[in-house]
Amino acid sequence: MKTRYCAIVSMLVLAGILLSGCSGPPSFSEPIERTRITNALDAWVGGVERYDIDAMAGDAILAPHFTLVMSETGYTYTKDIQRLRAELDADKAWQESFRKDQGYVMRLDIDGVLGISGDLAYSCDPVNAWAVSFAGATKASATGFFEVFEKSTAVPLWRSDSGSIDIEFTKTGAGWRMSEMHIRFGSSFYGLAPVGAGAVEDGPVGEAAGLRGAGFGVGKLSTTSI
Repeated sequence: MKTRYCAIVSMLVLAGILLSGCSGPPSFSEPIERTRITNALDAWVGGVERYDIDAMAGDAILAPHFTLVMSETGYTYTKDIQRLRAELDADKAWQESFRKDQGYVMRLDIDGVLGISGDLAYSCDPVNAWAVSFAGATKASATGFFEVFEKSTAVPLWRSDSGSIDIEFTKTGAGWRMSEMHIRFGSSFYGLAPVGAGAVEDGPVGEAAGLRGAGFGVGKLSTTSI
């Protein structure tokens, strides 16, 4: 009798699971995961622009084994997550005062080849045109060309830098995290053709090639690039 009772209870539990659609882990949905990664990427861009260390290098965006590789004019150098965060922390007070006292504003504009509405090459626009691809349910990558636009009270808006960014993602129990980023600086890596004769080029280099400053190395209107 007890065995029969247990069998009936088990069947009822199984029927409830099947009817509720909870028969196993949710299936992988590429559109949903692409949206999640794109949102994370845009939040990272916003963090770089505001110099928000948690947004650009916190545990919610970077994996514990994150590696940053930066390339410029034949130089390639690498930073692990400990060095990256230490540099960002050391430069934080100066960056905050620079933004407050000098009215400094940066736009890290991500451009792409997907023809997204509002995405403009060689022009400052509000659209980040990341291209995201997947290698299974737990691995993804994102690519984009970038332009840096900067201004302060003393300097009008200018296109100070360009290049490309490639990012590898790993999905953890807490969500997608960046595991590796490769930033290639220089107009030769900005793989979008000028839209016309009025297209502007990168501004003059503000530091020696291969000696990018603290953090992600983006930005030239400072003594230690952002």
